[in-house]
Amino acid sequence: MDYRSYMAMLLILGGVGCASRKEFIRSRDYDIGKTTREAWVPDPISIEPINDLTSRYIYEYKETGCRFAYTVDNLTKRVLSWQFLSDPDRCYTTPTFID
Repeated sequence: MDYRSYMAMLLILGGVGCASRKEFIRSRDYDIGKTTREAWVPDPISIEPINDLTSRYIYEYKETGCRFAYTVDNLTKRVLSWQFLSDPDRCYTTPTFID
């Protein structure tokens, strides 16, 4: 592989990584206001009460080591906010290609 091809490959792969991290963040932001059943996430690994009104739902993708949490309204089960619990670089979506 020549130098130009190598550099082009690095730029493309670097851009995909950045875009997939942005897509992960966009997906989490999209879940705000949805119920936990409507959100496209795995089952939480734990649910921790914050107070009488809210709980923290902890999620993990074991393949990447990504951990994040949703703050959820206990009555409506709607997502109020979210946060990273792991290094954000571990959280990304893998590109999917549709025919």
